[in-house]
Amino acid sequence: MKRLNTITSYTMAISAGIAILCTLFAAFNIELSSKSEFILTAVEYSPFVLVILFFIALLVKSIIAQKTGWTRWTCVAIGAIWLISLNLAIFSSNAHNETPSKWLIVLMELFFLPFFILPLVIKNSYWTKWLLAAYSFFATITAGIALIAFSAHFKGVEIETNRLYLNSDNSNIYVANFKRVGPSASERQYQVHKYAFLMKKTPFDYWTLTGKWKGYDDDGIIISECVYNNGTVEECTPIIPEGSILIETPEALNALSNATENSRYVINGDIKATNSIEIGNKNGITLLGVTMNSNPKIYSSSQTPTTITFRNCNNIKIQNIQFDLQTGTNPAILSFHGCKNVDISKCRFNGKSAYSLTFDNNCDSITLTNNSMEGFAEYGVRVHSSYNTSIEENKFIQHNEITNSNMVWIADCPRQDVAPISFTDICPYIQDHFFDNDNSETVTINEDTQIGAYYWSALELPYALGIYTAISQKLCPNVRGSHTDAINTLAFVSGINPIAPQNGQYPNLSFNRINPKFVEWGATLINKDIIPLNFYNIVLKRFARMMCESYLYLNKNEDLENLQYEYAKAANRDMASGFIKYRFQHALPHYNINSNNEEYNKGYDEEADYATPENGEEQTDETNYSNYYTQTEEVPCMMGFWIRRVIDGSAKSIWKATLKFMQTFDPEWLKETMYTYEMALPEEQEANPNDELSIVEIQEQEM
Repeated sequence: MKRLNTITSYTMAISAGIAILCTLFAAFNIELSSKSEFILTAVEYSPFVLVILFFIALLVKSIIAQKTGWTRWTCVAIGAIWLISLNLAIFSSNAHNETPSKWLIVLMELFFLPFFILPLVIKNSYWTKWLLAAYSFFATITAGIALIAFSAHFKGVEIETNRLYLNSDNSNIYVANFKRVGPSASERQYQVHKYAFLMKKTPFDYWTLTGKWKGYDDDGIIISECVYNNGTVEECTPIIPEGSILIETPEALNALSNATENSRYVINGDIKATNSIEIGNKNGITLLGVTMNSNPKIYSSSQTPTTITFRNCNNIKIQNIQFDLQTGTNPAILSFHGCKNVDISKCRFNGKSAYSLTFDNNCDSITLTNNSMEGFAEYGVRVHSSYNTSIEENKFIQHNEITNSNMVWIADCPRQDVAPISFTDICPYIQDHFFDNDNSETVTINEDTQIGAYYWSALELPYALGIYTAISQKLCPNVRGSHTDAINTLAFVSGINPIAPQNGQYPNLSFNRINPKFVEWGATLINKDIIPLNFYNIVLKRFARMMCESYLYLNKNEDLENLQYEYAKAANRDMASGFIKYRFQHALPHYNINSNNEEYNKGYDEEADYATPENGEEQTDETNYSNYYTQTEEVPCMMGFWIRRVIDGSAKSIWKATLKFMQTFDPEWLKETMYTYEMALPEEQEANPNDELSIVEIQEQEM
């Protein structure tokens, strides 16, 4: 019994001490300097577990105690601490403003108040012994409930992934990316101050970065030291990583043809290439630009066409370099033949060439990330007989505009008709974040995914459903990328550019023009097996009906010629979103879900004349129109979509595809709605797409 009494005493002291330390660390945002998810999770849970352990030990100690005089004042002290903690919880949070939370804490105070008062009244310590035991029992139950509640809302722990900057004056201060591991995955940047095995994290904002900082590359190697003033680089000096080979002259650049294996070559400054370079049968070659505020540049003139070629090389990494090479008759700026594990990131390709990059002859494991490609005549990237190609977050520019086609040519993927796809084909690629999974009825996609009603825009729908990706992966499984790259694959296999050129009408409206031919080709994929009927009813019905009726509403109630003119004028003043929201605020109210929301209506003056340019003056052709969108789940957004389709000439093709879809999944509603608008469905026929009629034209013929 004496040994048990000693064990409980030590348990109480140790658990109380560690629990207090963990609470202090949490209060001051101090964490262990660890990349172990298990350790960090254990630290998050430890205060709850230690409190439970403390009260269990106290319960046992009070029951077995022979001398009970200490129980009286222990009960008073713990009761006082408990009451103070509850009051602090009220006034240090929003609980004192929330009636349910406030009364819950008051009830807890009333429940534990006797454990604080009775020991002061009861003089017989025998009774305080059992009072303390009862107190410990209820405290254990309360701490257990708190642990369960915390577990239900636990969002995971944040683990450092890579460092970005190191303070030049204090090596214990740095900026790093942190990834939250657990139920709520996310990434954030923090400024970290290390204290031995502990660290304090504070949210980081780049535009507050001031002083002298060293910069890291993606491999965690310091490559520069810059002076910052509120995020602006005032002075920057490259740091050549130890063991690297510096390239600053044309002669050093030409020496790459004789590169040695497992070597890091550092490019500094602007270097003119005087000859083409070919590297063969070498592994572990890294080309790295070291200046942080601008990419080092390798360039050539049209008089000396140059290119860089890698043959049968493995583990190639190229990062943070600008290539302005004029290739002449050579097909690409960089060419890879039979290479494996090629990683190209943060580079810019701006030379005159057929392609920016080519990969063929069984290249494998290619990763292209955060690159910019422009100036190419045909495609940004050409892939032939190569495997496991990942293309993510790259920018492709043609004719000074970002393009969604002519990005990647899968040369050995033959142009072919797309066989009808089914729901099982698209299921793996459905993006659940596009759907309202919390406030609407849901449908089960697979064991881990349930989705609700669709509340985004018309152009996002194919991405949300994973249709583009499903088709591209079915036809060309060796190339994977973001959804825009999937569109490019469809453009290739269909032989149709999804983005139409400017049609001469309002040329400075900067939204992408949809190619009607691509829509007509895509409409052939609509079939009754593409989605189940219950999926339509739960997920798509509201959106599909809103899209269909919005078009009918515009044709019946608006002069489309004048409407698009007024819309362009509003866009010219950066007020397109306000124009469509104000113009259609009362249209089809049965579809809107935010019409009574103050935040939704905020910022739009009902007295403003959105159709008239400011001061009655027209803007110049140099104006870049913007602000086309409003909340994606509302009727005004859909009206804006149809207005833009009238402008780019794709409205009739999209309307025909919409009719086909509604006739497949919602024929009775479509029939009744057309009757309401006093319009008839066009007869099923194999019509020439160029001979399509709008609803207005159909109505005029019937009259």
